[in-house]
Amino acid sequence: MNAIVLVKQVAETPNQVVWDPATQTLNIDQATKILNPYDQFAVEEAIRMREQPGTKVTKVTVLAMGPARTQETIRECLAMGADEAVLLDHPDFEGADGRATARALTAAIRKLGEFAVILCGKRAIDGEMHQVGPRVAAMLGIPVLTLVTKVIAVDWGAGVLKAERMLEQGREIVEAKLPLVLTAEKDMNQPRYPSLLNIRKASKKEIVNWTPADLGLDPSQLGRRGAAVKVGEIALPPPRPPGEVWSGDVEQAVNELVERLIAGKLIGT
Repeated sequence: MNAIVLVKQVAETPNQVVWDPATQTLNIDQATKILNPYDQFAVEEAIRMREQPGTKVTKVTVLAMGPARTQETIRECLAMGADEAVLLDHPDFEGADGRATARALTAAIRKLGEFAVILCGKRAIDGEMHQVGPRVAAMLGIPVLTLVTKVIAVDWGAGVLKAERMLEQGREIVEAKLPLVLTAEKDMNQPRYPSLLNIRKASKKEIVNWTPADLGLDPSQLGRRGAAVKVGEIALPPPRPPGEVWSGDVEQAVNELVERLIAGKLIGT
């Protein structure tokens, strides 16, 4: 049975991202591109599930949506140990928000057939929407466990997964029936480093490309046309003013600092 991992290629640092007002998309062509860090934990967890004694996971399939350059990121996942890969690469997919992305990925998941579990990062570090995993679960009508910090156990016979989740109030232990969607939190595991042999094997593996026609989808429901959110502009916050370094007598510097804080009404007298 399949373990499907949803992955995304992102820019390594936000200041390398350029907003393209013509296409209403984030342009990372000039940026250093990486596998979304949270997705890396998801790939590792899927491989571990395949390696468990008595597991029902027989293969790990990586599924991504993006332009042709996304193949570089997909091959990183294959080098880690994923078995197969599918890329949704077509102009009709461009400019999608969380809803349109989930719609396309859900159609691809259905085309892949039976699966045991779907894993993805809790968020992408570029869009910061936190939507795709839960939306895919809703569209498939299956449970979702978000912000998972640890998969405690999987009872493949009973079809139950037990996990630890991170919440604002602390951690909680939950169980859910398989199949389900799981979104990975930071440090969920320690992702493996691909061996040179696996890197070579990954470079030769086929990455299947599917278009909207392959998925039986209406192009008007995809990409920017199918997006519920229309983004007008994205801009980085203004740079912080340079700090001030004081030297000389410590007591005098402290007194001056206190006076400034009082004058700015940041502390009381």
